[in-house]
Amino acid sequence: MATTQLAKHLTLEPPSITEEDIRRYSKEIGEPEWLTRFRLDSYAHFKRLEVEPSPLFYKYVDLSGVNIRNAEYLRYRDKLSTPVGFTELEDAMFIAHAQGNIVRVPDELVQSGVIVETMDEAVRKHPDLLKQVWDRKSVTPDYDKFAAFTNALFDTGVFIYVPKNVEVKMPLRLVFLATGKSDATVSHNLVYVAEHSSVNIIEEEYSIGEGENSVAAFIADVQAAPGSKVTYSVFQGYSNNVSVFSNRRASVDRDASVNWTFTHLGGNYVRSKLDNLMVGSG
Repeated sequence: MATTQLAKHLTLEPPSITEEDIRRYSKEIGEPEWLTRFRLDSYAHFKRLEVEPSPLFYKYVDLSGVNIRNAEYLRYRDKLSTPVGFTELEDAMFIAHAQGNIVRVPDELVQSGVIVETMDEAVRKHPDLLKQVWDRKSVTPDYDKFAAFTNALFDTGVFIYVPKNVEVKMPLRLVFLATGKSDATVSHNLVYVAEHSSVNIIEEEYSIGEGENSVAAFIADVQAAPGSKVTYSVFQGYSNNVSVFSNRRASVDRDASVNWTFTHLGGNYVRSKLDNLMVGSG
């Protein structure tokens, strides 16, 4: 009896997505072959990996109320230039919602060489740089089941690159909005901060009304080069119909620092995982 109950709590029915769906989406948005292969490999890991590999943590996992199967994944999001009716989001540099992505980067940041682009735009505009940073990712498909899920099915998120000796004084505000329908927010943020540079990133997650169960999955992969400073804050205020899965990990090089702050106030199920890798001395 106990074994049956435990198995039920550790069961997660996969989404109704096929490998062909992933190939089609990747081709439609113009991703290179290496990224298509990465998605497919990630999806294979997702189907193979256990929800929680260690029996020591079984008692903390209860997925009986979580449904990721029927959400809408791999949507093409137009790049919009106008807000979505929220005056309080006027200063946000990036807004992701069901109809599209909004990116507004001040000229002074662009002139200093700072890049804030959607992942699909980064593939087109900065293919070599993106590939170089991507190859150093620490949230890999084999990291855990939910990391594999997000690596395979992300359709939003940003690539942030801060060049050497640049202090970004204004916070980079990233906002993700769930509509209350059965849509999924699957986001991959990839951040590289070069030597002796600094940046402050604020990630906010909200719901627009309540409705059907929905899914929000996040990766934040931060790479802090020697002597750099990164502050990354997350405020999660979803409604109680959203299941949230997040994997955030930083590679911290010599004399660099990464400071994380998390506030989780919403969601019907929240699984938040954080790791820091010390790859240099100091």
